Amino acid sequence: ELTGALFNSSASTATVNGNIELSDSVTARNVGALVINGTINKTPTATSSALTFANTGLVTLSGVVGGSAPIASLQIDSASVIDANVTTAGTQTFGGAVTLGSNVTLATTNSAVEFQNTLNSEANEDNNLTINAGSGAVTFDDVIGGATDGELGDLVVDSSGKTWFKSAVTAGSVTTNAGGTLQIDGGSVTTTGAMSFGEELSLGADTTFNVTNLSAAAINMAGYNLTVNEAGTGSITGILSGTGSAFVNGGNGHLTLSGANTYTGG
Repeated sequence: ELTGALFNSSASTATVNGNIELSDSVTARNVGALVINGTINKTPTATSSALTFANTGLVTLSGVVGGSAPIASLQIDSASVIDANVTTAGTQTFGGAVTLGSNVTLATTNSAVEFQNTLNSEANEDNNLTINAGSGAVTFDDVIGGATDGELGDLVVDSSGKTWFKSAVTAGSVTTNAGGTLQIDGGSVTTTGAMSFGEELSLGADTTFNVTNLSAAAINMAGYNLTVNEAGTGSITGILSGTGSAFVNGGNGHLTLSGANTYTGG
């Protein structure tokens, strides 16, 4: 059972093999790498259970977090390897570069999830990431799947808040749900498989979709240009809009536009 602050000044790797229960909020500081192989949950009587890793070394979470008793929140300031599911009542914030060591589900109760640095799969593994955030916003500040052989597998974001891709995305597939809004500012989304955007999508930069089987609702190009390189059979069922925007239908596949499109500019 843990409470308060933990500090290890050694530059060597610290490994925790047993299960952890939080009876209060905890801040862990480790100069070297930190590996946690056991599960992390809150105690039944805990009124606060926020967990912060204020590390300078790599943090590896190999055990399920919040699986039986969700903790209040999770914040990891340094680079991390997430190798198990994480469930929190509140926010999840990943300050350093994140590597998915296996297929992972992140879940909150109507609270935000933010990746402030790059997000990749372990090389050549194409690991999947599912995010269930309720009404919480989901934000990706940096490149997804851009490392050598670091492409994600299936990326699924379920949020009735705002989903925001601020940088380029490379994955096997990308799916967002019908609730909330979607903002794409990163210039490109590339999938070897399907790309399915359930909510209205807005662009914040000239954007290219490289895709096999696009499914999209309304798209507000907002004065930016959109190129869709479709390799399979895709459709945009909502309205394409945007004053001063150009739309280019590329690729060797088939793309159907069925909305009453209102964009002007190209």
